[in-house]
Formats: sequence, structure tokens, C-alpha cells
Amino acid sequence: MVVVLIAAAGMLLVVALAPRPRSPDGPAAILRVTTISGGVLQDPNIVLVRGDRLLLRVTADRAMRLQLEGYEIAQTLQPGQPTDFLIDAWAPGVFALQDTGTGAKLGILIVQDRRGR
Repeated sequence: MVVVLIAAAGMLLVVALAPRPRSPDGPAAILRVTTISGGVLQDPNIVLVRGDRLLLRVTADRAMRLQLEGYEIAQTLQPGQPTDFLIDAWAPGVFALQDTGTGAKLGILIVQDRRGR
């Protein structure tokens, strides 16, 4: 846990920042390799359980900036060069994987709560 002390206008504010949630047995190590060809992501639906860790390795046929919305993770892809995204699945929900240049939604990340398993 990180504790931050902020002093302003004669007052002291204490903020405690808890670490991101993890499963009791640690994050799962998952490697997924995929491609983007012609603006289409192979296997566009990625399903994880909260606490999982995903290494998503993406190779595209053209240059693009790919962003995972909600997690605010983005990488610039170069044609034919594998690019890694390390994703710690800490927030449950549905998140778009988007080409920021065209605005096209190429896939989704679904993070389920452990209770849903």
C-alpha cells in the first residue's frame, strides 16, 4: 500500500492507494499471439478473469496505433513486427481494442469477475 500525504491550506490529507487486485494464487501467465490483416483482428474476442495477466503479441500488416480503451494501454505497430501488450486484468468489464487512426474497433477484451467462473 502506498500512502500519500498532501498539505493544502493548512490541512493535511492522507490518501491510501491500494495495489491493483490480484488473485490469491498470483496472476496467470497467458501468452496470446494474433495478427491484424486488412483491418481484421484474428480471434477478436479475448476473455480473461480478473487477476489474470495477458501478454498479447500482435503483428499487423500496416502501421497503426492500437489502444485498449479503459486500460489506456496503446502501442504503435509497424508492419510485420510483433508488438507486445502486457495487460493486468484488474477491472472487470468489456473494453474495446481500437485502431486510433481510423477509429475502427478491432476486438474486445472481456474481463470477468472471479465469482462468474
